[in-house]
Amino acid sequence: MSGIKNDIQIDITRQDDALIFTATSNYTHEINTARLAEQLQELAALIESDGGIVGHIKSAVSYGRTTSISVTGASSAAASLAFEECSVTVNAILFTADKHTTKIYDMLYSSLKELQ
Repeated sequence: MSGIKNDIQIDITRQDDALIFTATSNYTHEINTARLAEQLQELAALIESDGGIVGHIKSAVSYGRTTSISVTGASSAAASLAFEECSVTVNAILFTADKHTTKIYDMLYSSLKELQ
């Protein structure tokens, strides 16, 4: 299962007994990492409150300038965009969480959407 909503992509795969969620989004501003940490703790609490096991929930937040490269025929041009881009990735490996798949998806989406 996967989906893209408003530049937020969430993919769900299964490996043995684990559900693996990967969520990514990009922003043109600095995000509140303390709030993101709170949201991920809330996700872990949901899973554990119903007997599920959190293998791990990790997030990477990276900042950097974006360079655009355009190729037309034999010529090419590169330009650095005028804004800084922030990329956020969240990976969650969860066990016995099948009945919460939709809720976990929605929580990840809402968490990344709130950062916009």
